[in-house]
Amino acid sequence: IQPLFKLSRMPAFSHKNEAVYPVAERRAGTQASVIAEVTIDAQGNVLAVKIIKSGGANFDEAVKTALQQSQFSPGLMDGKPVGTRFQVPYRFNLN
Repeated sequence: IQPLFKLSRMPAFSHKNEAVYPVAERRAGTQASVIAEVTIDAQGNVLAVKIIKSGGANFDEAVKTALQQSQFSPGLMDGKPVGTRFQVPYRFNLN
């Protein structure tokens, strides 16, 4: 796992599965921000998802599920794909 500052190209979504707004939270009128830390391998597969800033259990679970079902283009270091760890922010807005 390489730190972002060593990469010549940052990882990016190749397939982004959108987080589903939790029904109970939508009904309650709740909005939230979640920041997740994602670890990917050199093929862009998600190895781990950790919540760094919680928006509440329902929002956190929606983000984890979406990220685990997403696919990434890995970052490059010296022209070679490498595993890395980075943060992904999510914002749940009602409008």
